[in-house]
Amino acid sequence: MKPTLLILSLTVALSGCASITFDNGTPKTTATTTERQWHHNAAYDLLELGSPIDPVAVCEERTWLSVRTQHPFSGAVATGIATYVFGPGALLTTNLWAPQNVAVDCQEQG
Repeated sequence: MKPTLLILSLTVALSGCASITFDNGTPKTTATTTERQWHHNAAYDLLELGSPIDPVAVCEERTWLSVRTQHPFSGAVATGIATYVFGPGALLTTNLWAPQNVAVDCQEQG
């Protein structure tokens, strides 16, 4: 039991959440909507497994204000489960697939 707890504790302690925000100028109004999507990367974020997210296409006829990408805590939980199931060797393969939350803030018309 103690080795399992140690492995899970180290996995959670060594995995971190990250967030990057890209801003597109100063908003003209405070009315915004947020569109959320998943984006998938692989091989330590060197490869994209889908098309890049285009904020202009997401916001359609509205102006995009910011784009935020986040590596969620749920990714750390999945890493902990994989380490528990496959053993300490799974730490070498944990970042073969890395999901991200992407939020695009769009300025409302009007």
